[in-house]
Amino acid sequence: SVRVNGINAQDFRLDDGGAGARATIVQRHLDHWVDLAAAPGSPGSPGSPGSRVDLDRVVLVGHSRGGEGVDRASIRIGADDPYRIAGQVLLAPTDFGAQTAPYVPTVTVLPYCDGDVSDIQGQQFTDNGRDLVDDDTSLKSSVLVMGANHNYFNTEWTPATAVAPANDDWYGDRDAPCGRRHPGRLSAAEQRAVGTAYVAGAVALFTGGAGSDAVLPLYDGSAVTVGSVGDADVRTHALGGGRSARRPGIEATPTLATGGAETRLCRGVASYRGGPVGTCAPAARDAITPHWGRQGSPVPLRQFFELRWRQAGAVGGLRFDDPLDLGADRLELRTIVDPRSGPVDVDVRLTDSTGASATVPAQNRTDDGDTLAPLLVERGLTKLWAQALLVDPVAAGASGVDLTDVVAVELVATSDRGRLWVADLAAAPATLAAGPDRRLPRVTIGDLRVPEGDRPASRTARLPFRIDGVVTRPARFVVQTTGQARGARQRFAVDVAPGQTSGSIPVAVTANTIADYPSRTEVVAYPVTGLMTDDYLGRLTVVDDDPEPVLRVRPVARRVVEGEPIVLRATISAPAAYEFGVYGEVVAGPGADLRGDDVPLEWLAERAATDDLRQPLHRLYVGAFEQIPSGERRVDLVIPTSR
Repeated sequence: SVRVNGINAQDFRLDDGGAGARATIVQRHLDHWVDLAAAPGSPGSPGSPGSRVDLDRVVLVGHSRGGEGVDRASIRIGADDPYRIAGQVLLAPTDFGAQTAPYVPTVTVLPYCDGDVSDIQGQQFTDNGRDLVDDDTSLKSSVLVMGANHNYFNTEWTPATAVAPANDDWYGDRDAPCGRRHPGRLSAAEQRAVGTAYVAGAVALFTGGAGSDAVLPLYDGSAVTVGSVGDADVRTHALGGGRSARRPGIEATPTLATGGAETRLCRGVASYRGGPVGTCAPAARDAITPHWGRQGSPVPLRQFFELRWRQAGAVGGLRFDDPLDLGADRLELRTIVDPRSGPVDVDVRLTDSTGASATVPAQNRTDDGDTLAPLLVERGLTKLWAQALLVDPVAAGASGVDLTDVVAVELVATSDRGRLWVADLAAAPATLAAGPDRRLPRVTIGDLRVPEGDRPASRTARLPFRIDGVVTRPARFVVQTTGQARGARQRFAVDVAPGQTSGSIPVAVTANTIADYPSRTEVVAYPVTGLMTDDYLGRLTVVDDDPEPVLRVRPVARRVVEGEPIVLRATISAPAAYEFGVYGEVVAGPGADLRGDDVPLEWLAERAATDDLRQPLHRLYVGAFEQIPSGERRVDLVIPTSR
C-alpha cells in the first residue's frame, strides 16, 4: 500500500490531476522492490527457500485518482523493465485523459451511486481500448456495483473508520435510490466486501493461478455471484480477453429491418436536448451516458446500432464483412436500453452465409421475464450503461446453422415496444486468452515558450512531442488546441509514421506592438490508433516583448472649491491590450489634512473600514480606483468633496 498524501494535497495544482505523479510513485516503489528482492538473504531474493516475491506477476490496484495513476504507470512500464504488470484493478477511477493501458488486463469497478466521479468516466478504460490496436487480447472488464458510492471503498474516506473528516459522497435524498436509507444501498462494510471479492478474483485471474478461469464469469457478463458479496447487485460486461468483436459501422452494417422495426447507425453523443443529425437519440433528462462522447470533444465518437420498434415481431440487426465463428464460443452483445421505452424482451436470430437461420432465446432474462431492463430510472440517477446480452448458439447449430460461418445477428422483438443501442457484439471464449507481452509506443506533449515578436502579425509555432517506444505501423492521435483568442479552438489529427520518434504540433501565434499579458495555448492529445498518450497536456506560452506603458498622473486643477471634486488624470504613454488598473491612495500632505467629514459619507462608506469623520483621510486608508480600458490611454480618479 503506497501512501500519496503529498500528491493528494497538491494535485489540484496539476493539469492532469496528479496522475503522472502517482504513476512515478508506483514506478519508484517497484524499483525499490527490485532491490529488496535481489538483496542477499532477503525473504524475496530469487531462489531462496522463503521467496515470496514474483515481480513477473504484479497486479496494481488504485482507487479514485489513484486508479488513473495506476493506469498511467501500466502504460509507462515496458516489457524490458525488471517487473511485469500482469493486470490492474481500478476502483471508482477518474480518467481525465481518456486513457487506457493496451495489452494490460484491466478490471474497472464502477459504483453506480458515485457522488464524486458521478459520470462514471472510468468506463473509458474498457471502451477506449477497443479500437487502439487489433491484436490486444487483454481482458477489459467493467464491473457496475449497484448501491455503491465513491468513498466507501476506502476506510480512510468512510465515516466511523476514518481519522480525517469523511462522508457519504452521494448527495441525493436519503430515502431515494442511492440514498443511505434505501434498501438497495450498500453499507460501507458491504461495499468493501464487494471490492475485496473483485480485487481478489482479478488477482487470481491475472496471475494465472490454479483454477483462475473459474472466476472469469465474475467479469465477463455472466449472471453469477459469490457468497462473500451477499445480495449485492453487480453487473458486468467485457471486451478483449480473446473475443472476436464486430463493431457497428466498422465491421458490421445494418440488415434490412422488417416487421415495423426502425434501425440505423448513430454516433454516441452525450446530449440532453438532442445532438446534430446522425447522433443517437437524446437521453432521458439528466441521464449519464458513459459510453457516449461529447460534441466538440477531441475524443473520437463511436458508432452504435440503434433498434426501435412498436410491435412484437420487429426484426433488425447487423451483417458482418467477415463471418463470426461461434462454433465454440457464446455470443455477447453490449446493449444499452432506452429507459423511456421501459424493459424489452428480444430473441436473437443467427444466419450463416448460405442463408440458413435460427432464432434462439437470450440467456440472461430478468425475474419478470424481460431480456433487458433499464437501470435506475429517476432524475439524476439514470445511467445508460451497456448490459451484456448473452446467447448460447448451440440450439441454432442444431437447427442447421453453420456456427463457424455466422454472417448476421438480428434481434427479434417479443415485447410490444422498445428501443436499444448495441455498442458491439463478439464471439467470447470460455477461457481467458493470454495477452501479448508488449506495450504501445507513448506520446508525450511538450511545452514551449516563444517571444511574441512584432512581425509578421501571424506565424506558426511548433509545439514539440516525443514518442517513447517503437512505432511499427501507421498511428494517429488527435489534438485539440484552445487558442490565444477567447473561444478559439482547433481540432485535428496527427499522423505518426513507422519509426518516428518525435514531431511537432502547429499552433498559431499572433503578434502585436502593444503591451499584453503572456498568452497561452493549451494542447490536449487523445489516442486514436496504434499508440497511447502519456503526458497528454502541452502548453505554448507566448511571452509579450512590448514595453509596459509608463503611467503619469497630474491634477486637472490644483485648487478646488469645497463641494467640487478633486480630479487626478492618469495617462499611459501608449495603449495596452489589457485593462490598466490605476489606484490612488490618500496620503498626508504638507498642508492641513482633509478629514472624513470633508467627503460625502456615501463615498467614504464604500472605501473605508470606519466612518469616523474626525479622522484625517490618510488615516482612513481610502482612495480611488479606476481602469484604463484596453486600447485607451487615460482615465480620471475622482475624490468628491462636501460643500
